[in-house]
Amino acid sequence: MQEGLEKTPCDSRGRRKDLSFAFLMYGQARTLNRTHCSLFRNIVRPILDANTKRVHFFIHAEDDEDAWQYKSFMDELALKAKGRSQGGAENRNAIKKNASTPVSIQYTLRIGEIPEPSKRCIEILSKKYEKRVDKIVRGPKGSYPSELLTQLMYREASSKLMYAEKSSLDILILLRPDVEYADKIPAHFYLRLSPFFTSSSEMNTIHVPAWSSYGGINDRFMISTVGDAAKHYLSLYSGLCGGENNFEEGIVNKLPNRRKGLNAERIYAWWMKERGGYLVSTKLLANFVFYRIRRDQSIEDGPDGKLGRQFWLWNPSRSKWSDTLRRHYACTPLC
Repeated sequence: MQEGLEKTPCDSRGRRKDLSFAFLMYGQARTLNRTHCSLFRNIVRPILDANTKRVHFFIHAEDDEDAWQYKSFMDELALKAKGRSQGGAENRNAIKKNASTPVSIQYTLRIGEIPEPSKRCIEILSKKYEKRVDKIVRGPKGSYPSELLTQLMYREASSKLMYAEKSSLDILILLRPDVEYADKIPAHFYLRLSPFFTSSSEMNTIHVPAWSSYGGINDRFMISTVGDAAKHYLSLYSGLCGGENNFEEGIVNKLPNRRKGLNAERIYAWWMKERGGYLVSTKLLANFVFYRIRRDQSIEDGPDGKLGRQFWLWNPSRSKWSDTLRRHYACTPLC
């Protein structure tokens, strides 16, 4: 049995009340300044309200003009949780931790330079990646595979901060800072005391949302027990490119060939199922919806604005688009 998952005290409803949740965030803070209210309301607060043991954020951030938002967000989160943020002076490129608040909210923040993926890995992935991405993704033609690998490096780096933590963690949540969360996370799934929680099948499963009406998996959010499946999911960069200075150990050459090319979601599905034998499920988060927001665009004009406006056509969210907009614009920016 995974360490930290032994039978533990429950509340009157039979729910586990001593679980520890780890949150992973990475890369550019982007529009966290405008989305932080939804992140607290729909992700963090439901977990705090369930009397969980503690919450720990592990953040590996890019050292850019928006990096301040991560620290500001953690300070704001501590205030909302009726705690006090403690910590020393700013120390860029170094890890710093704040003391535990009364509700056991902690964070580990590392701010550093942009990681550089293996050039050989970029070259091979570019040949296998779908070409239509150049029409829908900003940036120079052919640049997206490089950007994707950079994101995967950041993602893996944030997980290394978590795995370096000495204390036991039970549940892992991977999230992005640049999306407006419209629905509450189904935390009750993990908070109930059930044999299913500690079963080998659940330890080998990660839960992700579906990719809109296209089906498939969405790689922008993930929840899982802290087990082998989660570790495999988070090690995609090392799996493809061999980690730091070890390209020969990577398997990017073994990616399947597809006439229209591969995308990130297909690569993840292949990596989890074919190279790990793990299950990726979209059932738990079937009604969990979020909308991406770019720096220079409103939520309505953003890449997911059409999904919100066409709520009547296909949108599994339990929150009306108009209500999401109202809450989004009522959010006070970080400072």
